[in-house]
Amino acid sequence: MKKWEVPNRHKPFAKNVVCLLGTTSSGKSALVNHFFKTGVKKVAVFQLDTHFTIIETVPEAEFRRIVGQQHYQPRAMDDATLDAPVEDHFSDSRRNVVYAVLDTASTIARHEQFENFSSVFRKHELINAVLINERYLRGSEQDKRRMRNTIFIDSPGFTAESDLVKLKGNLEVLQYLYTLADLTLFCIPSDSINLVSSQVAMLELSILYAVHGENHFTKALDALLSAPENNGGGGLFSFGISDLFNVISRKLRSVSDEQPTAYDGSVYWDKVKFVLTKIDRCNSACKCGQVRPEAQYFELGTMLGKNLRFLKAPVFDQCFAVALPEQQLQLYRQQEQERRGDRGRDRAGDRGGDNGGKGEEEEMYRRTADGEYVPHRLVTGDLSRLIEAVGALNFYDSFVVRLDAAIQLMCEELRAKIKGSWSYAALLARSHMQLVNTIHANSCRRSRARPSQ
Repeated sequence: MKKWEVPNRHKPFAKNVVCLLGTTSSGKSALVNHFFKTGVKKVAVFQLDTHFTIIETVPEAEFRRIVGQQHYQPRAMDDATLDAPVEDHFSDSRRNVVYAVLDTASTIARHEQFENFSSVFRKHELINAVLINERYLRGSEQDKRRMRNTIFIDSPGFTAESDLVKLKGNLEVLQYLYTLADLTLFCIPSDSINLVSSQVAMLELSILYAVHGENHFTKALDALLSAPENNGGGGLFSFGISDLFNVISRKLRSVSDEQPTAYDGSVYWDKVKFVLTKIDRCNSACKCGQVRPEAQYFELGTMLGKNLRFLKAPVFDQCFAVALPEQQLQLYRQQEQERRGDRGRDRAGDRGGDNGGKGEEEEMYRRTADGEYVPHRLVTGDLSRLIEAVGALNFYDSFVVRLDAAIQLMCEELRAKIKGSWSYAALLARSHMQLVNTIHANSCRRSRARPSQ
């Protein structure tokens, strides 16, 4: 059976996997920090990461073993220390206490699912891991359970390449992450929705790559690469990026074995959620205390309808508009420091006037017991619904259920590979086919016998 070996791309993780995609400064790292209630990722308005990061929690005993007993010195830390975003991993006092960072080799050794791309990952050091010590988890028991059962894959901000070779490499990685993940969150800054149209096209092609299979998609890309007009005279470079996606989509349709009359609906998007981030910046002028992102949803729907070439648009329930309280507080503090520096006088001297002794700032902000002014109301939008959507993965298939599903999918691929070989036609591989059928039947029997969860 060794010669029928297929790539290990279906073995599930022991935890639920959430993949974060999006442009630079779309709030991916900030969302990771909020979910785990600990600052383990750098947050900035420009690109910091050039690699994929696996973030998960580990028990304290495992954490101690990973960092080494001599380096592990646990100590009490207040909420402000744990909440602070990372400025520099190398000088952060929380490293090897609250969290640990693994290099590319250690990350691949920890998760064999990445072995398919290990040569690419190792060559360019494209992947690392952040392990969070469960000793420092905070929140309710439900929050902690959600954190323990979830792995985040944070991606660098990706762009659409017009170079077909680079495009193919990007698509291979993106479709593989889509296949591995139980849920993919595509983060879009709400104040620049129309600037991500090319990334939406990349996401669409990645889903088509994963759903229609490597065979069909590779044929389409190889046919485009070998086309005469792309090899002599620079025809490839005359394509705009949208035109390039249209060509690939048409070629994919021509090589697909599926019936063109089949109705797909929005099933392709079942594993994808569109997340409009920083929604507070688009609603800051509203003093009614409510977030009303209808304009952003309309802009998102218009952009998706205009740029999706092959798939139908997702439904409303697959879209979220969120804002993170940590980012709002940090932004306010920065603005307050600038205002104090510009005014050069005490805040209290600036208030008063036409509003019964209360200025605009006093209406919008309140003073804490420490004397700090913070916003009266932090805008979060659909943040709680998004966190619940991630936590809901725990109520669906368990690892055992997903493992049997992976076995059945593997058997289907093996059947196709064996049937397409000359040895099967020559009746030399019938015993191998029988063994695969037995494995598939046993897995299906376990699935039927398992009580519904």
